[in-house]
Amino acid sequence: SSNKNSEVEEIESKENLSNIIKNLNYRSFDGNGNEYILNADFGEVSEENEDIIILKKVTGIIKLTNKSEINIRADFAKYNSKSFDTYFYQNVSGFFEDSKVYADNFDLLFNSSKAILYNNISFFDKNTLAKADEILLDLISGDINIKMLDKEKKIQIIKN
Repeated sequence: SSNKNSEVEEIESKENLSNIIKNLNYRSFDGNGNEYILNADFGEVSEENEDIIILKKVTGIIKLTNKSEINIRADFAKYNSKSFDTYFYQNVSGFFEDSKVYADNFDLLFNSSKAILYNNISFFDKNTLAKADEILLDLISGDINIKMLDKEKKIQIIKN
């Protein structure tokens, strides 16, 4: 009976290995002609939901129609292969024209054409550093809305 146990263990470990995918590349377009490219060193299919893939060492490129592209990097992202919604987290950085932004979280909500950055945001634009609670980016208009959730607090802007 010890033979049967080792067989089961082997099968389980093979199943675990098949959950991990190396060098992932996703490419999609929305109804507005915006292109979205996602690359990751590793991906692991979530055990709770097979539509969710946990990505490691992730880069994302959002190519907005008639706008500069946005580049995103993060240690991890949760990617929904059905909706294309992507939740970047841990050491998130974004680059757009002359601006750089760092945050703990960057949610790219593909179907509603919005991106939301939140938690420990630092936003650098040419000679300006801003700290804020949330940055909302409209992927259709390109409008950026920076806000503090606590109304008592002001957006900190530090000029260099």
